[in-house]
Amino acid sequence: MLGVPELETMVYQYLSQQDLTRCALVCKRWHALVMPHLWRDLRWLKKARWNMYAFTSVITRGYREEIQRQELLDQGDRTTEQPTQPQPAPEPEPFSSSSSSSSSSSSSSSSSSSFSSSSPPLSTLSKYARWIRVLPCLKDACSASPEAVLHLFKLCPPDVQVDRSSVSTWDMDRVPDDIQRQIIELVLPRVRCLALDVDLGDFDAKLIQAVNLFNRCSGTLQRLELSVDLPTDRPTELPDVQVEEESTDNAPKAWALSLKELVLCYWTDDLAINPFHTWFFKQCSQIVRLEVQATHRSAKILARTMFTHMPHLTEIALGLDIYSRGRLSHFAVARLLSGSRRGWKRIELGSKAEFGPLALKALTRHLTKLETMVCQLCVRFETPEKLQVLRHATRLYSFKDIRYDEYAMRGEDFIDQDARTGALIPWKCESTLKQLKMRFRQLTQLDGLGCMMGVRMGHGHLVQFRLHDRLARFTRLEVLWIKDEPCGGKLKRGKYSEKTWLSNGLPKLAGLKALKELGIESMFAKIGVEEVEWMTKNWPELRTI
Repeated sequence: MLGVPELETMVYQYLSQQDLTRCALVCKRWHALVMPHLWRDLRWLKKARWNMYAFTSVITRGYREEIQRQELLDQGDRTTEQPTQPQPAPEPEPFSSSSSSSSSSSSSSSSSSSFSSSSPPLSTLSKYARWIRVLPCLKDACSASPEAVLHLFKLCPPDVQVDRSSVSTWDMDRVPDDIQRQIIELVLPRVRCLALDVDLGDFDAKLIQAVNLFNRCSGTLQRLELSVDLPTDRPTELPDVQVEEESTDNAPKAWALSLKELVLCYWTDDLAINPFHTWFFKQCSQIVRLEVQATHRSAKILARTMFTHMPHLTEIALGLDIYSRGRLSHFAVARLLSGSRRGWKRIELGSKAEFGPLALKALTRHLTKLETMVCQLCVRFETPEKLQVLRHATRLYSFKDIRYDEYAMRGEDFIDQDARTGALIPWKCESTLKQLKMRFRQLTQLDGLGCMMGVRMGHGHLVQFRLHDRLARFTRLEVLWIKDEPCGGKLKRGKYSEKTWLSNGLPKLAGLKALKELGIESMFAKIGVEEVEWMTKNWPELRTI
């Protein structure tokens, strides 16, 4: 099989970067076959644990080796171009033989002829740069050696793409070097993710400059992280600037047709009345995912713009950046959740977003189409709101609640049983849910701490049994990740925490035949050999614990 080149190429396509590097060290034949796959995507160099500047060192070393090679070639050309002039024979020195002098002259002539006939070897970057298709972020490399970046683009094929790039209109004026401007002109048509910081200090010039930066992008742009701000000493009335476009037709740009993700890092309310707001959002007709980190009293205008200019918008993420300068109030969250035509398929709520009754009312309108719900430390998104989603979401595919504070969901609330009959309340997502990641609060401490709080003995054991009854209803579950969050962050084991999981209700989950990944921490009971054998027998698709 290894003698067939097509099969070897297919095998190498499914190997990781670490496996490819090991295969390249086996023999020369494998090295020649593996190197094109290893150099195709260089983003793994930015994730190297041993050196975060590995990519910068690679291209810098290749650039230096190429300079040395050119110097050697120029030196060899000068030696060959010099005319040969007859020189008088040197007088023989005392106590020296003529044979030694003739041998030295012959060796020098042979070395010069051998140097002129063979050129210095190519550097590693020059050999394999033609295989590169995806480059990582070039920010560190541009600051360290911009000449090396220009040399890299000369060696790469014309269809190479850049994973990410950061450009600021403020930095554009501070960089007088033409090399940096050449790099920007080379990077923008090839970039996939662009982080653009627009500072509209000098409004007339910065506005046109920002539009020109967008027009340099091509159809490879897929994600845009935009931060637009006005200075504090801005005028009360903004001038009416006419944006000069390259063509007079109203055809959308190539980057506007390929742009699918938009991240608004900071968005001021004054932008609602300037021409940049009007021009930019007309280009967002193909946006599918929107991330809003912070808005300054402009959520209403932004929601209306979303509904008007983004007809394909189905995913939204609010307040995910913990280092953002502002927050999203519950009024802003409610307005932004009402800005989708087709309905939300994915909603992510971060620590900078506040949830409230108005936001819940806006969310309930999209529960029939909601597929993924992610809650990351969202303020005031508590147990009633979570149960509302789990009860009425008919297409819910994934639910993640990863809060790790005192607002985490209790096990008793997740069971969701009728107070009079004790039967479990049916959820509409029981036949569709495939991924469940939850953090519970003090589940293993109900017996240890409950006795001091007046809770009857054995109540924690009963809650864990009933929790298995709820989990057993998700028959299509593929990923199950559950953890108990102890009070104060320290685990205080209860009476039933040392029981084996088989005796604590594990056989009730025998119906989860599609389970592939299981993650349990600080929960239920100990897992021994018997539990692993039971999982292997009843969960045939399980691959990760």
